Amino acid sequence: MRPRRRHPSRVETDPGSRRQLTARGPILLWRDGTAGRREGLVCLVSACPNPACGCRDVWIDGLLIDYRAIAVSGGERRLRVSWPAGSAPPATRSWPLRATVDIDKRTVTPRGDGVRTDLVEWLSGELDEQLLALLRERFQLAKR
Repeated sequence: MRPRRRHPSRVETDPGSRRQLTARGPILLWRDGTAGRREGLVCLVSACPNPACGCRDVWIDGLLIDYRAIAVSGGERRLRVSWPAGSAPPATRSWPLRATVDIDKRTVTPRGDGVRTDLVEWLSGELDEQLLALLRERFQLAKR
């Protein structure tokens, strides 16, 4: 039996941390949720790949997970969440966070209908120099 190959963008979750910023794959933001249990916002980051386009935006698609998730992997529009054996994952299939981040103006704007404003505010509150630098790197990679 061959050993399972680890996905290059796999992130082992750490609900005790404030956030998990990675060079590739999803980024995770953590906060205290209901009943004192931690909840995470898994964010997939993408940008317009056209080098001739003058936009300065990255697109964030976010999905909520809870403290039981053990890992996340994926990129752009595909996401896989790993749960412990015997644990029933939440039934969420929609993206409650779809937003555009202007990496120069530092603004977060909801994209489309059905976006949870509390998640847009959460992302906005996390937008410091460290996260902006990561988003700018991802933007540059997409433009190459």
